[in-house]
Amino acid sequence: MTERKAGHPVILGVMRTAAVLLTVTALTMAFILIRHRVTGINAENSESAGARNRVVSDNLYGSDSIIGGDVNNTESYDVKMNAEWTFRNGSTPSEDAYVENPVSNTNPVYFEVFVPGLKNTVYRSPVLKPGSHIENITFDSVLPSGKYNAVLKYSLLETDSETVTGSLQMALKITVQS
Repeated sequence: MTERKAGHPVILGVMRTAAVLLTVTALTMAFILIRHRVTGINAENSESAGARNRVVSDNLYGSDSIIGGDVNNTESYDVKMNAEWTFRNGSTPSEDAYVENPVSNTNPVYFEVFVPGLKNTVYRSPVLKPGSHIENITFDSVLPSGKYNAVLKYSLLETDSETVTGSLQMALKITVQS
């Protein structure tokens, strides 16, 4: 029986050490989570104070938010497009080019594609009302084969679909295969 009593304090010591380690781990994790949450909130507040033309996710700014809102709001615009377009040749439609004006936006929009070094725009879209999209895009002018770092410029329109009220630009990679 004395052997049993002698091992008992060792087990209690191990259990106390494990409990202390678990408590320290839990407190550390709680501190990290709280710090991350506070830092994230401060970053959001500083961004929204001076940010313009920022991209807003569908999850944060849904279509329900425009009811009773400003119908010509250009403080934010929700972009939905793929940033890499591939063309078999410079005069055929792209199978992966896609641009949408999500229903979460309040403004109609059109966009133009510019390639640095070229004088004219490569493409100008028709007006896209919120909830519409365009795919199978064919350029207005033929591009020779190669890879291009282009710019897609959105022009936000007032609800009359004629007056430009704001704009934003997105990077676009274009590949013309042959």
